[in-house]
Amino acid sequence: MALVSTLFRLKALIPYHYVISRHNDELRNVKPLIQTLKVNDIVVYDRLFLTINTLTMHHDLKIHGVFRLRKGGTLKEVTDFIKSGKRDVVVKIQRKDLPEMQLRFLRYQVKSETYYIATTLLDQNKFSISDIKDLYYQRWGIEEQYKSFKQTIKIEEFHSKSILGIKQEIGVFFCFMRLLGYLVFSVLKRN
Repeated sequence: MALVSTLFRLKALIPYHYVISRHNDELRNVKPLIQTLKVNDIVVYDRLFLTINTLTMHHDLKIHGVFRLRKGGTLKEVTDFIKSGKRDVVVKIQRKDLPEMQLRFLRYQVKSETYYIATTLLDQNKFSISDIKDLYYQRWGIEEQYKSFKQTIKIEEFHSKSILGIKQEIGVFFCFMRLLGYLVFSVLKRN
């Protein structure tokens, strides 16, 4: 069994970097993925990824993160924010033997569902709740595209039995995704 974790360029809908691992723990793949980024790049995550370790990696590398939160999260600051009823607040995250970090918590509604977001994009004037909401929403384009590819070309059913062969199949898949992403991006840019 192998896990493929992928970093995408959000607006272009194309894969940027990927990691293949023999374990099934996506959190362990965060570091090798974000180490390929530049200072002030932004990574948009789903619910699983906000941990002290992930936050510390982002802090140390000066990479921004946007994290959807689980209501039953394990961080006290998340629980406190959800209970507070506040919409937009910046809090200090302090842990023994770690640098002091700041995290911004947001709450917003889409139809009848409440979304809870944490981000290192602290400037409320530069990054409004609406901006963060739009940024998180763009992530769904990647989710839908990947789901479609999995069903159409069965990316999770490899023909090869060797690691090198599997890497080649994934490489071809990502080349195809990049080409399609480029075509979609070009069409959208014209309109």
